[in-house]
Amino acid sequence: MAQYMELFNQVNITPGGTTEDLQKNRMDIAKLFIGKIGVGVNIPTPFFVANGFNLFLEDRVLLNRGYLFCTFPSLNRTNNSQYINI
Repeated sequence: MAQYMELFNQVNITPGGTTEDLQKNRMDIAKLFIGKIGVGVNIPTPFFVANGFNLFLEDRVLLNRGYLFCTFPSLNRTNNSQYINI
């Protein structure tokens, strides 16, 4: 899990790349360690999760920066939700 978090939280844009490319790459990485990612999900960095395979993000979920999930046994975030870390 740590290697996925490290890859996801990188802020480097590849030469000739755009911020959209970086966002797409991050979401591709997130799909490797999160149980479900719906349409229009936004996960800004830094993002940390103890067990992403038990995390299910439905459509149009927005997480705030620095969010930490400790998902035991499972956590489901529903459509059109915003989660703000205060």
